[in-house]
Amino acid sequence: MSKIPMFTFPVRVWLMVLTLALVGCGAGGGGSSSGSSGVTQDSPASVVAASTTSAAPGDIAILRVNVEGSNAASMSYRWSQTGGPPVVLDDGDRALAHFVMPPLPTDTELDFEVRATDRDGKVWHEKFKVRSRHSQHGRHIFECKTTPQFAVFLADKEVDNRPELYFASLDGKRVFRLNDTLAPDGQVMSNFSISPDQRFVAYMADQDTHGVFELYVARTDGGGVHKVSGPLVSGGNVFDFSWAPDSSRIVYRADQLTDDVFELFTSRPDGSNNVRVSGDLVAGGDVFDYEWAPDSSRIVYRAIQLTGSVFELFTSRPNGSNNVRVSGAMVHGGGVLDFAWAPDSSRIAYLADQFTDSIFELFTSRPDGSDNVRVSGPMVAGGYVQFNFAWAPDSSRIGYLADQLSQGVVDLLTSRPDGSGNIKISAVPLACDVVNFAWAPDSTRVAYLADQLTDAVFELFTSRSDGSNNVRVSGPMVAGGNVQSNFAWAPDSSRIAYQATQFSNNVFELFTSRPDGSNNVRVSGPMVAGSFGVLFNFAWAPDSSRIAYLADQLDPGVNELFTVTPDGALNPRVSGAMVLNGDVFNFAWALDSSRIVYRADQITDEVFELFASRPDGNIASINISGPLTTGGSVVNFSLN
Repeated sequence: MSKIPMFTFPVRVWLMVLTLALVGCGAGGGGSSSGSSGVTQDSPASVVAASTTSAAPGDIAILRVNVEGSNAASMSYRWSQTGGPPVVLDDGDRALAHFVMPPLPTDTELDFEVRATDRDGKVWHEKFKVRSRHSQHGRHIFECKTTPQFAVFLADKEVDNRPELYFASLDGKRVFRLNDTLAPDGQVMSNFSISPDQRFVAYMADQDTHGVFELYVARTDGGGVHKVSGPLVSGGNVFDFSWAPDSSRIVYRADQLTDDVFELFTSRPDGSNNVRVSGDLVAGGDVFDYEWAPDSSRIVYRAIQLTGSVFELFTSRPNGSNNVRVSGAMVHGGGVLDFAWAPDSSRIAYLADQFTDSIFELFTSRPDGSDNVRVSGPMVAGGYVQFNFAWAPDSSRIGYLADQLSQGVVDLLTSRPDGSGNIKISAVPLACDVVNFAWAPDSTRVAYLADQLTDAVFELFTSRSDGSNNVRVSGPMVAGGNVQSNFAWAPDSSRIAYQATQFSNNVFELFTSRPDGSNNVRVSGPMVAGSFGVLFNFAWAPDSSRIAYLADQLDPGVNELFTVTPDGALNPRVSGAMVLNGDVFNFAWALDSSRIVYRADQITDEVFELFASRPDGNIASINISGPLTTGGSVVNFSLN
């Protein structure tokens, strides 16, 4: 019988009456043990933090949460894999789960998450990795570690007017610079990006030569920087970039080979295997935009590649092979305007005037260019698809806005990816319109904003994807009131949050409702006299437990950060006390929902720093960006 490596994790989460221990991973030990699956081992691995263990393909690996305390029996669990080659998790609803170890290339990572819920509905969760470091005698050596929570921020921290890139732990204990020394007068640009596996951050900078912007990748553990863009022709620069969802490569757009001719290239995070992935361009051609397939198998891009002034859609493998056109033959004057991958990577949807010049319709194609079909329905004279379409998260349908049935009346319609089953979802009368929509994360319903009941009064509605059970979910509006366009589904699809002047036509407040329209509640707190109300940027916690929003709720003109539970019951201020004229400018949730990070001139007016706070506001926020040079400020930030 093969030995079973035991992976456990080094985090201790304190509950009111129990301790949930996600402790380290290790090897060694003796005796025998069994899990809930009944699998046994001859010599179980002992639990030793920061140790390693080995496994051969086909061995069974165990994931375990140790729970102590009187509430242990009432806890429920959910294990999930969040990255890496897929494995089948057995007993994923128990404290002990297991999977069969697959063959893995060196330095491959398996990402997991465990969520533990107590009898009161409180949730604790932790992300972690199992990494294949190298092979020995047909076995893989694995390193197991939890995923640290951190921010990456851009600031002129050391020298005024020289923005550089920094790592900051959310507990405020570690801050260090990520980029290498810059050329004189050099700077890091604001469009940096953390890799999905959180091991790297990519950034553009004129790091080596002033005025020449190249692409670099830094390790988030401070382990070094690699230039990943290739040698640039005189006058060349990198303009934008994007990580592969599996973090294996990075794609970027640059005039790398010919000045002012923008092509697409990919590289590994260490800068090796730099290749061009766009095809040969016609004279005057360029690549304009691009997107990775969700499964990282291909890159789609829009370019003038084959015919001058004709925008078409192409895909390529990440190594540059198998470059194909996926859009159909264009009518004279036609071209592709926009595109989007299906979440399951099976097809690409795109908007184009492919059949009739200036009549934009919606099409899909397979990534190899086959099975090109129109999915929008026949248009009434003068009708066209608006610049707003979106895949259902389960890839089963595509929603789009169009005046397909009556010229000038914009409806919400959906279709299957093969063009069949085209149906109208909205129920707007003549002279009314749908202006925005969003799929529920579970794909069961679609929410949309329309003046469906009263002309020029925009309210929020939901419907099933087949058009049935159409209901209004926003509450009755005061005279002059409207729902704004920035509504958002809870990640678990349980509720919808929206901003509206529902009670007062000049004060913006935050509301939530169930998808069936029931339990409509105002969740933002009472606004002080003279308040603008809730600003336009609010966000659900990833675990759907709270909503964060900015508002001048307590002091007119002073924008502070608040959170609220979906029922409006708990509404603390989570930003700290502001200096005179201070404000919170933007914020982001940590992926595990345990922290909110925000940028504010909280301590000194016009000096923007980075702070972290707990969502319940019970512990004072802490400065995580550290001391700044005179005149310095945090410009931008991102969380892992």
